Amino acid sequence: MLHENNICKQVGKVLSCDHTFKTSKHVGVTRKDDGKFVRQFENVFLALNENGEVMAWRFTKSTSFSEIYDLLKDLKCRLDKTGVTLEMVLVDDCCHVKNLYEQIFPGAKIRLDLFHTCMRIVQTIPKGTSFCTKFSNELSLIFRQDGDLGDERKMSTACPIEIEANLERLLFVWTKNLNQDSPREIEHLRKHIRKECLSDIPVGCGTEKNERLHRHLNRSLLCGVSKIGPELAIAVMTYVLYAWNCKRKGSHLQSKRVTPVPPVESVCTCNQDNVSPSKQHMKQTSNPVLSVSDISLPCSSSESAKNVDELETDHLLAHMIRVLHLQDFLTCTGPQMIPGPQMIPDRK
Repeated sequence: MLHENNICKQVGKVLSCDHTFKTSKHVGVTRKDDGKFVRQFENVFLALNENGEVMAWRFTKSTSFSEIYDLLKDLKCRLDKTGVTLEMVLVDDCCHVKNLYEQIFPGAKIRLDLFHTCMRIVQTIPKGTSFCTKFSNELSLIFRQDGDLGDERKMSTACPIEIEANLERLLFVWTKNLNQDSPREIEHLRKHIRKECLSDIPVGCGTEKNERLHRHLNRSLLCGVSKIGPELAIAVMTYVLYAWNCKRKGSHLQSKRVTPVPPVESVCTCNQDNVSPSKQHMKQTSNPVLSVSDISLPCSSSESAKNVDELETDHLLAHMIRVLHLQDFLTCTGPQMIPGPQMIPDRK
């Protein structure tokens, strides 16, 4: 539940969606009457932000938009609550689902993902040849603006006229080497270019991050079994995607740093004026030891305690937890773990 809540907190301005990852293992249940295994899911829908973090996901039986409609509606409500406006949605079938995404995210630009655009043409070329490698590298460059040089794109993709001109120059060089299936995919690409489906895409946005996530999922625990129940599959996938988000943020699950606890002297500075010089000298020379008398209690000056037993109250223990930075840890585990009188252990 904690990992799922963490994923539900992710937001972004650019959404990359695809159904291309297929569940390589059997996710389903076995019927009791005949013992037949019924497979329930075929694909995994993934929605990533511009940083490559998973904002939403779901097991699906097909690539139908109806299976993810409510998921996207919940994502829209989450973005509205946080004040984030979705600016662009990248999909692998933009012309088929453009109107559907615009109904959920009005004002967002629906664009065709560059990675899938190139792969549809590259897959028509025999792999393992020098021509395939050279053509693939030059095909990815036709979407760049003039002057955008280097190994990585540094500017948004060019306008339709500029992209189509780059495509014509590419075909002028390599048309003789293309097979009979390539021209058909190239004409589909030309139609998307003229419809502005490939223009104004920001740097670093696209499902190439999804492809790295696919490899991460293939190495997950989900691929260590031949059959798995839906409940366990969802739990494993949630944990794997949570670990992926932590990795994208640059943090590691096994090496998180602990917030250091400040010295006791910094907590007791407000009471140092009332301490005798001899006691101040003892505090400076001796090692700091946390004691009940060293903590300033949020009580009126007229209240006083005659002995330590009178200070052993639920209110004091809750105050000590906040001083020792345990309050932040308990808050992270959920609202049900916030310390209260009913959670203070019996000291007797």
